[in-house]
Amino acid sequence: KSQFSIEIDFYLRSVEEIRPMKKPVIYLYSDFDSECIVEIIPHGDLTFTYPEYKDKWQIDLKANSSFQIDGKAYPYLFWEGLGPIDYKESSKGIEGDLVKSSELIEYFETALTQLGLNRREKTDFIAFWTPQLSSKEFVFIQWLVDDDYGKLVAEIKINPKPDALRRIYLLATPLNENIINAKPQNLNSFERSGFTVVEWGGTVISNPKFKSL
Repeated sequence: KSQFSIEIDFYLRSVEEIRPMKKPVIYLYSDFDSECIVEIIPHGDLTFTYPEYKDKWQIDLKANSSFQIDGKAYPYLFWEGLGPIDYKESSKGIEGDLVKSSELIEYFETALTQLGLNRREKTDFIAFWTPQLSSKEFVFIQWLVDDDYGKLVAEIKINPKPDALRRIYLLATPLNENIINAKPQNLNSFERSGFTVVEWGGTVISNPKFKSL
């Protein structure tokens, strides 16, 4: 009809592979007061942001590891979305860790330390993810780090470019039994210096289709 419009979300993937990107949060640390612009480009659609995302976040960085947008202070940038998220798998199989849900906190403490997160970031991550992954006896976990995060989840543009950037994304499947044949991942840290940006997020994959099952 005249003056009516229809919006259609079209994905070149099955509906089952369009999954929530949960709570990616972005921390920004600076040694001095300055300004920066952050743009997030998900491989899918943004469903919620806080503070409000208007094609970019324009940020006033403060030397005390806080920042402001439009005069209001925030602990981190928050976004969520929907996209074609799945495990990274090669012809040689899949990498990841099978963890008992009763040992998740200890596992996260070790893995996140290896990945270079600080105490505040680890606490936020563990408090959010542990309750969501403890419904079954085991959890299969794969980490998408830095370039893999950008290729498979979302790209990020930061101006000026940070001196140090670490992006980690959790892929996880709760399981009733040990049915995974995977190679352990090697997790490496990064060096914080000057203007540092850290981001983490994750997706629970309830119906994985990788060959290792």
